[in-house]
Amino acid sequence: MQFNLFCWWGGLKQFPKDSEIISIRKYGSAFTQQYKIEFTSSKYEIEKWILLSKRLKNNNPQIKGKTKIYQVHPGENNSLGGEVIIDGNKVFISMSWI
Repeated sequence: MQFNLFCWWGGLKQFPKDSEIISIRKYGSAFTQQYKIEFTSSKYEIEKWILLSKRLKNNNPQIKGKTKIYQVHPGENNSLGGEVIIDGNKVFISMSWI
């Protein structure tokens, strides 16, 4: 899987340099695709990543305790979009494309 394509769909900057990929899951068929990625990074690098990500920097997240939930709908380049969930130093991303 190409991370550049995934980031392109969500209007996201490439993952922080110190990020460690925990899991990557791909769902879909020839007509639809959904990717779910989980990674960890330092809190500083995550905040920098948010500020450099086109669709996150001016997006007001929903706050649940210490968790931030960013909705990205629609996505970029004809994608459906998805969400970015940040909980401490963990980031969960789910993006879909038709």
